[in-house]
Amino acid sequence: MGLIFHNLTKFQDALDIVRKNMVELKDAEEIPLYNATGRISAETIFSNNNLPLFSRSQVDGYALIASDIKGASYDSPVSLKLAGETNIGEKAVEFPGHGKCIKVPTGGVIPVGADAMVPFEDTKQEGASIQFFQEVNRFNELSNAGIDVIKGEKLLDSNVIIDPRNIAVLASTGIGNIKVKRKLNIGIVSTGNELLYPGTPYKEGKIYESNSLSIQAELSKYPAFNVNDYGIIEDNYDKIKSAIDRSIKENDVTLTIGSTSAGDHDMVYKILGEKTPGIIFHGIRVKPGKPAIFAMSGEKIIFGLPGFPVSSMMILYSLVMPNLFRKTGYEFSEVAVDAITGQRFELHQGNTDLLLIKLVKHGETYKAYQVPGNSGSISRISKATGYSIIDSKTSFMDINSKINVKLFTGNIPSILIYG
Repeated sequence: MGLIFHNLTKFQDALDIVRKNMVELKDAEEIPLYNATGRISAETIFSNNNLPLFSRSQVDGYALIASDIKGASYDSPVSLKLAGETNIGEKAVEFPGHGKCIKVPTGGVIPVGADAMVPFEDTKQEGASIQFFQEVNRFNELSNAGIDVIKGEKLLDSNVIIDPRNIAVLASTGIGNIKVKRKLNIGIVSTGNELLYPGTPYKEGKIYESNSLSIQAELSKYPAFNVNDYGIIEDNYDKIKSAIDRSIKENDVTLTIGSTSAGDHDMVYKILGEKTPGIIFHGIRVKPGKPAIFAMSGEKIIFGLPGFPVSSMMILYSLVMPNLFRKTGYEFSEVAVDAITGQRFELHQGNTDLLLIKLVKHGETYKAYQVPGNSGSISRISKATGYSIIDSKTSFMDINSKINVKLFTGNIPSILIYG
């Protein structure tokens, strides 16, 4: 393998290298529309119908020809003969002509030849006639066919995440099934003799494994991903190799956790170095997350995440997540806000800093504070609102400096004491 960490890859270069090697999935499947939330669209969809499908009433009232009640007022109402009624769900009937009106429910089809609706509350029935007390314009209280969506109009682009709003429009135009990208299969291999499964009795010198659970929880938020966990693998070369090989075979992307440094018991980088083309880079000029690995086996992708929880999660958010989506064809963009530093930030000059940030809202301004602790401090992540990527040209960032924060959550507290 040669010497480890002597030629660290710049963070931006690491991003570019990974992006370049993320070949988009082309496989698609057709699924029922009701199962499509969160999936990635595999086709551009155009409407086969107008929306509304027909001209319909927006009120319970009477369909008529608007010119028949021109000049109507409370002092001089106009009477029209009630010529019938339609029911919801029935097809359109021919309007009988001038001097008539037809009773139509909300959502009902407008009779062919009528050009306006008047609500019941603006009328009065006198025997077989209806009195109208004000004139209306053509198309009053009508939703004309195609006013919302015209036949042939684009409804959905390919390579977008389908949400309930998309489903509402697609369903309204009669679409029942949709082509989506197949799910991206992601395998997780966690390594370490010191690890215990949560829920098992504690043993002295051991720690409870949290990395794979938090990573699975993050990835499982997205229906476009299918996550497979290969358990905790002890620090044994053959066992780790077997688990990694199985994950590579069964998945598009493999995430290993731990054993990425250069210690005597760190074996992942040795195993990945035997693949073809093998390790693309090992070590990034970033804090935290320096020991991260990017490797390939054929066209299969492998990320080696550091074992410290904060390091692991920060590499996941900043490097891995955007590129997992890229492989599906979707351009991932995190929700971010601009803020002002509420304290002096200590940085690692010459590196890229991945900073956990606590945001506090001061009126219309967000103040950003560093969440203190080291890369092994698990509680830091739960205290953070988001994170910032800082290309650190100096050893600090002064108070009241501008900073962009990528959000973990949309819940930002108002003024409080923090520190």
